[in-house]
Amino acid sequence: MMKSDSYFEFEERFRGSTQEIKSRLSSYDGLINYILNNIDSPKILDIGSGRGEWLEKCRDMGIESIGIENNNQMISFCQERGFKIVPGNALETIEQFDSDYFS
Repeated sequence: MMKSDSYFEFEERFRGSTQEIKSRLSSYDGLINYILNNIDSPKILDIGSGRGEWLEKCRDMGIESIGIENNNQMISFCQERGFKIVPGNALETIEQFDSDYFS
């Protein structure tokens, strides 16, 4: 089992750089534009936010997003970048939000 403090390094090495992931996420631009054109003030939930690439993508395109993450190193990284992130287990943490809070 991997130590939680090494998960960030694991992501960097095996998932790809933040820039690579952001590039891959460009395939969702059509969906994001659809959301922006059809939902007033959309709010998106990102479960397992990791380094926050999806949160950044949504923010850059004008969608409010909130992440749920259970890795303390990833939480700190996202908070330092100004992302809205809620620490905790997804199934337990999601209960904090009203059922119609997210688009």
